[in-house]
Amino acid sequence: MRAGKINLAWLASTVGLTRQVFYEGRGGQELAQIADLLLEHVRSRPSTKARTPYDKSLISLRTEIRLLRTQLRDADRALQSAAFREEIVRSGKILTF
Repeated sequence: MRAGKINLAWLASTVGLTRQVFYEGRGGQELAQIADLLLEHVRSRPSTKARTPYDKSLISLRTEIRLLRTQLRDADRALQSAAFREEIVRSGKILTF
């Protein structure tokens, strides 16, 4: 179950069908009722997985990683541009900038 819904791909593979048959109007009324019953059963059970609290101390680290990725991308572009210019200079072609 994810976000309050049954994972139809998992359910279909478990029973040996395609997930399309569980959609309304495609697999018959019985299959839709089975999916509804399963969803009701899953929702009635208490969650066994404890949710991990969001660690706010990692916000600055995530921001730093994002900034470093941007800098790395910019440096990579500059390196590619310099390599292209060097290739043109070495080839003896006329440069116009």
